[in-house]
Amino acid sequence: GELVGMLHAFAQKQEKPFQFFLARNRSQLPAEKPTREGANPGWTGELVEEQFFKACQAFWEGVAASLRQDWPKARENFSTALRLSQSLPEAYFGRGVARYHLGEYEGAVQDLEHATKGLSNYALAYLWIGKVWERQDRGEAASAAYQNAVAADPNLSEAWFRLGDRDLALHAFRTEALTAPTAR
Repeated sequence: GELVGMLHAFAQKQEKPFQFFLARNRSQLPAEKPTREGANPGWTGELVEEQFFKACQAFWEGVAASLRQDWPKARENFSTALRLSQSLPEAYFGRGVARYHLGEYEGAVQDLEHATKGLSNYALAYLWIGKVWERQDRGEAASAAYQNAVAADPNLSEAWFRLGDRDLALHAFRTEALTAPTAR
C-alpha cells in the first residue's frame, strides 16, 4: 500500500536522538507511542536514521509543492528525497507526476515504473503511467497500464473511466473505418 501514517517521537533535548517511524498499512500503526529507549514491542515500523528523516522531510516538501502545483519545486524536492534515500517509492511516484506535468514524459515513466518496483500494487503509479502513454498516443500501452491499475485497486474509478474512454474511442474508430466509403 500507500503511506498511511507517520509517528514522530522527538526527544526533549536536541543532543538526544529522535525516533521516526513510517507505516505502509494500517496494521503497522502502533498501539501506543514508542518509548525514548526504543519502539514498543508491538511496533513493526523501522527506526530510521537522520538521513532518512531528511529524505522524508524533502518528500513532504515535495507533496506540499505538488498541492500548490509548483511542479519544478516538487520535482526538486522529490529528487532531493531520492538522493538521500532510494527506498521511498512514493517519492519516485511524486517526481513522476511532477515530470508528467512538466512534459518530461520519458523521465516520468521511469520514475513511475520504479515506484511500482517498490510497491508492486501501486495502482496510482500504474494510472499515471497510463496517462503518460495516452499523452504520447500509445493507446495499447495506456490500456495495459490502466488494466494494471484496476488489477491493483478495483475501486480506482479513474482507471476504469480511462479504460472505458479508450474502449469507446477504439469502437468509434473501428465503426468509422468500417462505414467510410472506399475510394475506387
